[in-house]
Amino acid sequence: MNIARTDHHADQMLAVAENLRMQALSLLVPEPMAERLRSKAEHLEKLAAQHRATRITLEDEDDE
Repeated sequence: MNIARTDHHADQMLAVAENLRMQALSLLVPEPMAERLRSKAEHLEKLAAQHRATRITLEDEDDE
């Protein structure tokens, strides 16, 4: 899969993940839905971490 993401996209994913985790903490959210929210947050966090680990920056290009 070829997906282009910027650091801004990764930051947005982390912000959404944080929001989802906060929603999951609400006592008004049924546990099955809270689990789905936590799962989605974890997925977004993994995508953001993957971006950070594999991104190409100008400094990386100088090394080539």
